Amino acid sequence: MAQEPTVGPGWLGEHEKFILPTLEPISAYFSIPRLGNKPQDPIVQTIQLPVQSGALHNSLPAEPPSSPALSRAKVSSSVFAQVSKPEFTSLWNDASFHHLRDVDRSMSWSPNAPSSNRTSPFLTEQNPSLLGSLQNRAKPSVHVKFTKVARITESELFGSLHLVVLGTSSPLYVWDVHSQSFVRATSSDASEFNWMSQSILKRFLDLGTLVRRLEQLIQELRKRPGNTNTTVHAFAHGLSSVLIFIRNRLSNGPLSRATGLSGIHCLATVWLYYTELEQVVISLASMCSRNTDITPDRFSEIPISPVDLLSLVYETLEMHVERHSPRDITAIIAYILTVSSKPYIHSLCKLLAYGETRQVHTITTERTQLMDLTFEGDEVESTWRGEEGNVDAEGPFPKFIPTSLASILPAAHKSLKLLEGAEPEHPIFSTEVPSKEISWIWNEESIKNLWNELGACRSAMAQESNSPQFPLDDSQTEQSSEDRDPLAEFRVFDLEPESFSSSERGCQVVLDELIVSFPKMLPNITPSPSLLCELTFMPLQDHASCLSRALLAVFLDRSSFLCIDAHLELLRSHMLLTSHSFKSRLSAALFSDAEDRESHSVQLCNLLRYKSKYTTLPGQSHTGRWPVGLAPLLVTRDSWPPGGSELSFLLRAVIVDSQQNDPLSAEDTTSRVDGAHLVMNEAEFRLGFAIRELSGRGNERWLDPLSIEALDFLYLDYKVPHPLQALIPTAVLSKYQRIFALLLRLTRVECAIRSVFRLTRTTAAPLFPTLSSSRRVLLHFRFAAHSFLSTLATYIYDTAIGGNFGALLLRITSCRETPDAPNSFRDVFALAECHSSVLDDILSACLLRSPQRAGGDLLRGTLEVVLEFCVLVGDLKDGRMEEYQASPVQDALHASFRKKVSALMRTLEAMLEKHGKNPDQLQAACSEGESRVPPGGVDSLRHLLTCLNQNDWWMRP
Repeated sequence: MAQEPTVGPGWLGEHEKFILPTLEPISAYFSIPRLGNKPQDPIVQTIQLPVQSGALHNSLPAEPPSSPALSRAKVSSSVFAQVSKPEFTSLWNDASFHHLRDVDRSMSWSPNAPSSNRTSPFLTEQNPSLLGSLQNRAKPSVHVKFTKVARITESELFGSLHLVVLGTSSPLYVWDVHSQSFVRATSSDASEFNWMSQSILKRFLDLGTLVRRLEQLIQELRKRPGNTNTTVHAFAHGLSSVLIFIRNRLSNGPLSRATGLSGIHCLATVWLYYTELEQVVISLASMCSRNTDITPDRFSEIPISPVDLLSLVYETLEMHVERHSPRDITAIIAYILTVSSKPYIHSLCKLLAYGETRQVHTITTERTQLMDLTFEGDEVESTWRGEEGNVDAEGPFPKFIPTSLASILPAAHKSLKLLEGAEPEHPIFSTEVPSKEISWIWNEESIKNLWNELGACRSAMAQESNSPQFPLDDSQTEQSSEDRDPLAEFRVFDLEPESFSSSERGCQVVLDELIVSFPKMLPNITPSPSLLCELTFMPLQDHASCLSRALLAVFLDRSSFLCIDAHLELLRSHMLLTSHSFKSRLSAALFSDAEDRESHSVQLCNLLRYKSKYTTLPGQSHTGRWPVGLAPLLVTRDSWPPGGSELSFLLRAVIVDSQQNDPLSAEDTTSRVDGAHLVMNEAEFRLGFAIRELSGRGNERWLDPLSIEALDFLYLDYKVPHPLQALIPTAVLSKYQRIFALLLRLTRVECAIRSVFRLTRTTAAPLFPTLSSSRRVLLHFRFAAHSFLSTLATYIYDTAIGGNFGALLLRITSCRETPDAPNSFRDVFALAECHSSVLDDILSACLLRSPQRAGGDLLRGTLEVVLEFCVLVGDLKDGRMEEYQASPVQDALHASFRKKVSALMRTLEAMLEKHGKNPDQLQAACSEGESRVPPGGVDSLRHLLTCLNQNDWWMRP
């Protein structure tokens, strides 16, 4: 079939009009076919290729033909010719022979797919890619209104792109301050160049934008006000070094030497060369939140805190290692982490006196002067929140600090401070111990060397003594100090100009060597960054453990004044009343078990060698009731609480006389110096009674000498030496004082019940001469109360105090003999925690904890009922009450006593059922091989319940 040629559009001349073909009439381009009465298969109906005739093989081309509109061939009228289609065509053939006006239509297997609207026949109304292609092929160019077209050569384009990738403005693109990106230098709105720049020039523009943004970030970090620190400056320095390295790579790229080449191959080569550099810059910009898709108003600030900043860099490195990013990216992030963390690691080492000589103030060389100075400075409170440079000893720490090191850092820093005050002449301060510098290592050889060195060092330490020792040779120390020239560090200023810089490796050399030697993946010894961090900081962790062990060894030294168990034994003997010498003298000073109110205590004269000047003449009447159990000296003035210089002198005499008559202090200490003797000699200066400031309205129970709380105003204080305040803080002393207050109440009631025994031991003058039933109740009540008090006192001294405190002292002794035992203490703070826990168990065993308020109130009420019974007997003895008046009061007190004891038994059973351990578990714990198992807190109440529950005696009349 002959084809009729059509006249296509063309140019007739510069001043002639543009000729267009005759427009075809607009008609409908769709139809709805009638569906047949059978199943429809649009795909099969569309392709319908005759497989049997072999037309499928001939009609399908090997590849889709290029579109005529985008072909590089000249535009001719043959493109628009009417071409008849074959009878059977494929999808690609149909698209190739389709009419020009339908080129932009989408081809689909389904006939129901939506089709685009018909395009305009005018070229200026075509899409930008088609219009740009036609205008690029047309010569001369079409000068459209408001459109400026600038033609450049290949060398000019490459020169402009070379400046752009370096972050500098060029003739084609300039830096926009507001958007912080490169834009075209002209104000042209022509769209024919957009599609080319987005696909080809976008890489160069993004690369230059990111380099310029990173450069401005460095300038912002360096110009920040005075709240920056060395870590931020180090990060800026590391980022600047990396940026210089990248710019050197960009300067030596193909853009600087591609001016002599031509063709599309040169541009493609340049475009591919900057792929790796673009990935590096994008990773840095992502870390700093300076990506191209983020506008300047959405930039995130770089963290100022060293912990947050270093954690950000480490997390970025860990992310690239896990994603197996290119080696250059991982190496550059590792270099930034190395440079940025160097000040922090230096401060961390300085915090623990690692790797350098530690200079501390010299207190004294004599142990006695150390004790005196420590006593004078005890009022100064110690602060544990130490900070060296950018490091806070209490944390938080960056993510690359291992958990094992972060857990012992606070204790190690406190141990260092305590060691300075406890033993300033310790070898760790007087000699420079050779230490491995803490720095990041990345190549496999260095990692293996460090692994072998740590293994050999730990093996050598295991062969030595278990106690922490620091090798110190006096002759070598003196020789090394004499050979060390103090002016050696300043010899660098005597060198000629540029001679020092030539010997130092620049930052670029270090970065180049790191990139070359950086492994593609971490070695098998440390396959992850976390394991590499543990290996890197292992020397510092060993040093921190050594500091803790060194301080623990000082506090466990028997010959030292700071021997911890010597101080604990002193506290137990005085504040827990386990010393017979001290308890007997304190009982003689504060309590009395005499049968007569006017009689003086024999113990007061015998034990304290003291006779009060305030005496009561025989037959002199008293204005108040007899506070049975209290010493006559305390109630001579008929005012409560007592005071004056006489009481102060008497209590002071109790402490001094008990120390002079102590068997340990009485031994001859001239032959040897022991820590226990030193502590006992200082005890009379460190122990002292004080009056507690109890605020009230004037009707409180402690203002009544007849009350069980009459002596709560008095407490015993202990002046703890400064280095030992970490083990015996004020909170722990308050626990001792709470137990001391309970023991004073119990001792007062015991003295009162002994007075009742003396008052009722004679049958010639009974207190109830006519009421025999009341006399039997008196005797039964006296026996039951005495049995209860004896059982309670035995339980408190033997089980609650002796069992728990004795196990603590035995564990300390075991730790001194075998430091590597499983139950030994890792540092002094673990010892302090155990000490506080033991006191908590004693408080729980004595029903003095807050959750045990119900049981504690019942125990205090029982003691108060017994004391009221003793006061009642004293009133009968003084004649203040008649027997018929005292009989119902006695019956009420007896019934109340039985009721409270019964309620106390039920409460103890409920506590043991809820919080106590199974007896089988306790038996299993005792059979584990430990030499002594403490009875514990609530579990020890089982002993009290067993001793008190004797055939339910409180329920029988």
